[in-house]
Amino acid sequence: MTYRLWIAVAATAIAGLMLACSDDFTPKVSDAGDDGAAPESGAPDVQADVAVDAGPVLLTAVRIAHWSPDSPPLDVCMTTHGTSFAGTPMVETLVGGLDAGDGGPVGLAYTEVSAYVDVPVGQYDIRLVAAGSPDCSSGLVPDFANLPQLYFDSFYTLALVGDLAPDAGAPSLRAVVFGDDTTSPPSSDPTAPFIGIRFVNAAPDVSSAEIGSYDQGTSTPVYAAFLSGVTFGTASIGAGAVDRNGYASVEPMGVGQDLAIRSSDDYAGYRQVVTTVLESVAGGVPVTIALVATPPQAAADAGADAGIVADGSVATDAGAAVEYAPVGSLVVCVDNAIAMLDDTTPSPFACCTLCGPSAAPCSFSWCDGTP
Repeated sequence: MTYRLWIAVAATAIAGLMLACSDDFTPKVSDAGDDGAAPESGAPDVQADVAVDAGPVLLTAVRIAHWSPDSPPLDVCMTTHGTSFAGTPMVETLVGGLDAGDGGPVGLAYTEVSAYVDVPVGQYDIRLVAAGSPDCSSGLVPDFANLPQLYFDSFYTLALVGDLAPDAGAPSLRAVVFGDDTTSPPSSDPTAPFIGIRFVNAAPDVSSAEIGSYDQGTSTPVYAAFLSGVTFGTASIGAGAVDRNGYASVEPMGVGQDLAIRSSDDYAGYRQVVTTVLESVAGGVPVTIALVATPPQAAADAGADAGIVADGSVATDAGAAVEYAPVGSLVVCVDNAIAMLDDTTPSPFACCTLCGPSAAPCSFSWCDGTP
């Protein structure tokens, strides 16, 4: 399911839901429970803060990123660690079982990211179920247990990375958790805030990657890396001047200064993604940029425009070779923005966009409520 396929039919149906999108980025306390811990049995209600006992329950927020290239559209169930799964899957809850509009079930398709959902603090197990599943009874793969603790008043991305059916030596499907920033790291000049950029390597065939700026304002384009050596399945924690969640402080990019991602061992830059996506992002914003394997249709579209074939090799266009083959595509998310279906209705999906593998500009215009 893509954003545009279901939005036209979704707006009316979703308007009445009690979405748990964390749109104010403030401490969250519900009226349920009495000790700040997740329930001892059963799955937490991921749709809203439901009263289960007298007293407050401390909440945290989590979103799901589907970055496993060969996995089908899916949904996610969460339960307190060591307890049985029950209730309704997360995306199914958010959209109320609404059909995608193309005959397919609602869920997370490859490269999509859900909106944040409030859950009680605690440690969780997760189960992956097929998109459109009405309950959590049947998992697609063995459950993921022993995930990190989720703490109060925090925001997390739970990313599904790796291959469901990996080739020999390729990374298999796994679930990884990243803590998210809600404001960008401070700049030396308070009147000129920086962008906070975190880089996640979710491309199974790229063992290590780096991200930097690509300035085309000179006769010879200049590339300068600011986060390097990010291995598959990890974020840029410890890879540069970053905060504890892996965000680096980067000046907002101007016209002619693009974002570039390349394999860490490709010093000549023949395998890279170059995009102008961050020219429209103002300072003071945290952004997550994930390198992912290019979806087949995106590869085909890029090949038609830039002489790149679906397997990532360099083709020719009217006899002339292109300058590079793509290392992948990018999922770029503004982490402190809420995607809207209209002026009053939050989307069940995060404020993210798919960029690449071509160098065409990438836009966040749909995040303002006009997809």
